[in-house]
Amino acid sequence: MHSDEFVRKLDLDGHELNTLRIVPERGCVFFDKQTGKCGVFAQQPLDCRLFPLDIDLIEGRLTWIVYEHCGLSGGAIDKMIEYAETNILERFAREEILAYSKYGKRDMTLYCDRHWTVVKPVELRPSL
Repeated sequence: MHSDEFVRKLDLDGHELNTLRIVPERGCVFFDKQTGKCGVFAQQPLDCRLFPLDIDLIEGRLTWIVYEHCGLSGGAIDKMIEYAETNILERFAREEILAYSKYGKRDMTLYCDRHWTVVKPVELRPSL
């Protein structure tokens, strides 16, 4: 499989951002329906690392959203957000997170059909 089949490259003011290309009728090309596991877990892009959470730019502020079909309770979502803010987002520059929030998922059916709920603002560490 060539990367063009699964990577969507965006040029954002001179910064390249790679996002996962989603096929609307199929979803993620790496999800193995038989095993229920990700086929590229060790090399996951940001969208996969955060899912079922996501980051959106709402009214100029980075905001956590959660996709409704995930069935998680409030406590589990809070724990996932805490983990993401302390272990995942610290690997990315603030500009990358901002670019991702604006452009990373606009072709994703779950996002476009608004199957998500706002959770709370993203809290980035000062170094970001």
